[in-house]
Amino acid sequence: MSFIRKIPIRSVALLSSTLGGIYLIDDKYNARTLQRNSLTIWNGICIGLDYKINFRPEKGDKIDDLHERVAQRILRVCKFNGGLYIKLGQAIQVQSAILPAAYQRTFKTMYDEAPAVDFDQVAKIFQEDFKCHPDDMFDDFERVSVASASVAQVHRAKLKDGTPVAVKVQKPNIRKQMNWDLMAYKALMYAYEYLFDLPLTWTAETQDKHLREEVDFINEGKNSERTKRDFEQIRSLKDKVYIPKVFWDYTSSRVLTCEWIDGVRVTDKEGLARQVLTYGSIYSNIKLLLIFFKIFRYGYKLHDVMKTTIDIFASQIFVTGFVHADPHPGNVFVRPHPNKSKKYYQIVLIDHGLYVEESVVFRHQYSLFWKS
Repeated sequence: MSFIRKIPIRSVALLSSTLGGIYLIDDKYNARTLQRNSLTIWNGICIGLDYKINFRPEKGDKIDDLHERVAQRILRVCKFNGGLYIKLGQAIQVQSAILPAAYQRTFKTMYDEAPAVDFDQVAKIFQEDFKCHPDDMFDDFERVSVASASVAQVHRAKLKDGTPVAVKVQKPNIRKQMNWDLMAYKALMYAYEYLFDLPLTWTAETQDKHLREEVDFINEGKNSERTKRDFEQIRSLKDKVYIPKVFWDYTSSRVLTCEWIDGVRVTDKEGLARQVLTYGSIYSNIKLLLIFFKIFRYGYKLHDVMKTTIDIFASQIFVTGFVHADPHPGNVFVRPHPNKSKKYYQIVLIDHGLYVEESVVFRHQYSLFWKS
């Protein structure tokens, strides 16, 4: 008690008000970068020490508990921080097949909807990028987003000529947070490389390069058009894959406007069955219902859809060398072919922000690897 009495009340009040002021400024004007990165560094240290101390042969019966503990810690950080951390969680989910079972269980929900920002913030981005309100550019612009992801959210709209479009709007804090997020990630990778003697720092440089490209929607539009040209040169696929058209007059580095496409996820068998019942005439519906009976009874048609999907990405890896690097189920759709005289499905690829360009030498070596 005597020690506490010696602490001046004025000093305590000054410290409290200073910390409170820093918190408010960080929360309101700095996109919570201080809070987010403090949380990241603290949990990163805890994770590193946890693995360093407890990942040992003599503690083999507790390894599953260790993985579970760490996976839950990473998930909490990703959900609290949001933004690019959601992408980190999604990357872990994509690679979960080669990770411990605890990571597979923990991150299976990472492709659920991310929180959307208010329409006022969307309108502010339009004002900054186009000097006008969305209502001035579009005949109709839905206030509520139809989808929300880590970096952006999508609104349905109509051009002045009535064309339905999907408008992808970047969340306003992403660019403010990105530099700090990448700095924290780099710091942890350097620390882990030293602590565990593993080559990890190269991942920081790779992530830095690709994330900066991914948040530039003009780059994404160019990627999609290049991909469209690539598939037009592949006779076996040019009619089976579709890349939505980009409307450049309504696109900026933070807003991407593309053709609206109705479809269902390539993994959604029930959605495919529902979709086929709305396609074409009654005769066509009966005919296609019989086809889908064969799909669910014998499985060969679903196999054909999946084979086409595999062929699409294999052609990028082994032929064009320009590879869509974010091919999760939310970015691959199936729709009835718009030309009813042709096959009844078409694979639609969206979200072209993250691509990897391979060298000819790598493609040749990788082909030999699989051939062997």
